[in-house]
This record gives sequence, C-alpha cells and structure tokens, in this order.
Amino acid sequence: MKKLISIYPIIFLFVASCQTDETYDVVAANTQTTTEGLMSLKEIKWNAIENFYANMAGKLNTDDKNISTTGMTINGKFNTWKEAKAYYTANGKSEELRELFIKVEEHLKTDNDKVIGPDLQVSNPTLYKNLIGLRKELDDKTAKLLIGWEKTTEVYTGIIERLHRNKEISGLTKNLMDAYPLFNTRGAAQDPVKLQEKMTTDFANYMTNPKQSGLTPEEAADNFGFYNVADMKKTIGNVKDPNKIAKNHFNNVFDSILGKESAANLFNEVKDLMNQSMAKSSDKPGITSFNMQSFMNNQEQGGASIH
Repeated sequence: MKKLISIYPIIFLFVASCQTDETYDVVAANTQTTTEGLMSLKEIKWNAIENFYANMAGKLNTDDKNISTTGMTINGKFNTWKEAKAYYTANGKSEELRELFIKVEEHLKTDNDKVIGPDLQVSNPTLYKNLIGLRKELDDKTAKLLIGWEKTTEVYTGIIERLHRNKEISGLTKNLMDAYPLFNTRGAAQDPVKLQEKMTTDFANYMTNPKQSGLTPEEAADNFGFYNVADMKKTIGNVKDPNKIAKNHFNNVFDSILGKESAANLFNEVKDLMNQSMAKSSDKPGITSFNMQSFMNNQEQGGASIH
C-alpha cells in the first residue's frame, strides 16, 4: 500500500491513562523522554552561546553593542543571561537559537592570524576547549536520540503489526494507521484531531482530482477507510460536495463502523493495547518493547512494566 506524505510533526501527548492500573504508559513516557531530550539539545547550544559571549564581550568586532558580561540585548531590550536563555530555549525560538549557535561555531573556526589553528584556540585555549566539549556533547546526544527514535519506530511498527495479526485491531484500523501514522518519526504520538482533518482533506482532494493524488483506486480505498474500491465508489457517487462527503465518511468510519466516535478515541485504544503488549512478561525488552529513557541513560532495557 502506498503511504501518503508524512504530516504534521506535532508532538501530542495522549492522556497518560491505562486500561489497567498495572500497565505502565510507556508510550507517554517515551514521548516525555523525547521532549526532555530535545530540550537538552537546546540547553547545550545555549551553554555554548552564553559561555562564548559572556567571555568575549567587548573583544569582538561585531555584536559588541548587544553583548556584555552580564547579558545581551534582544529586540531592543537588555536581558540577563538567565532571561536570554528563557527566551532562546522557549518553544518557537529554535531557529533563532540555531542562528546564534551557528555564529559561535563560525567564531570557533575563524583563523585570521598567522598562527596555526583557530584564533580562539590561541587567544583563549580554555574557552576553546570548553566549546569543543559542548559541540561533542551536542553531537553525541543528537546521535543517541536519532538511534533511539529509529528503534522506537521499529518496535512500535512491529507491535502494531502483531496487534493486527492477533486480530486485536481490525484491518480497517491497520490500513488507516499505515496511511496516517499514529506516531511521528520521533516516536511521539501525533494529534489525532489533526490526523482526522488531514484524512478528510486528502479524501476530498482525491475525489476532486484522483490522478493528482498518485494513488491507485485500491490504495485510495485502503488509505481512506473503505473495505474495497466498490465501497468507495458507492460513497463517492456523483461528487457534488467533496468536503462534505469526506467529512461525513470519516465521521461514519470512526463512529458507526469502528464504534470509536473519533480518531482520538480509536488511537487512544491502540495506544493502550500497545502499552499492554509491551508490558507482557513474554516480550523481549528492546525488541518487542522499548524504553527510551533506559536507552538514553545507557541502562539495560527493563521492559514497560518497570518505572
């Protein structure tokens, strides 16, 4: 089946509830570990920025007017280093943080004197060493997160396949999740409301111009929650209002056919089934279950039941 392009990289935490009191919500815990990991990357970048500028205030040919040993000017207002950190590490400021970090990296490479090696390495070897250490820490943690996300995706995909084989989720649910993954590439659950909106928009666009979608009728039927092509054609009929047809169709799929009322309810149930699967004693930690926090801390995988 042909998958649609990945959508909405929005990290969405499902309610951390389980079907039984004994089952640990490893899916939510893994998402939290990812959130904390991403924040730690921001903090490493900021530590390099503050370390560099606090030490080099008054010694640079550029940006001198915006920097002092006690802080920096942001948008025309002076901020202490603590205030500046809060600004640059906040949600939505990743690009500004990245640009400032790139400037620091450029200073690390600058070599205008006649001495072999970057200027900063010669003029301030201690600062240079600290910044190189932070750069390595950033690279190592980024690599660790990427491997962890890849492993999370691998394990989650395997669990969903097994739930389908064991008839714990229907083929219709499996097809929808193949086309619209419950988890993004970081192993974090996506916003089911946005997913349902995307499904509706994609189906409406398909009805308007099937060829442009690049989907065969069989692939479209799978992706859009139909049992087969004939079922899809019957629903489409003579297209007059594709948006209304698509919206009504998915409301019907989640409510009447799957009995879940919405994508949110369906995906929460799948998430709970995944937690139960990973908590089973027969599962192999790190293979059929995965604990992101244990992985990031270089600890042995203990399974989802350990917290």
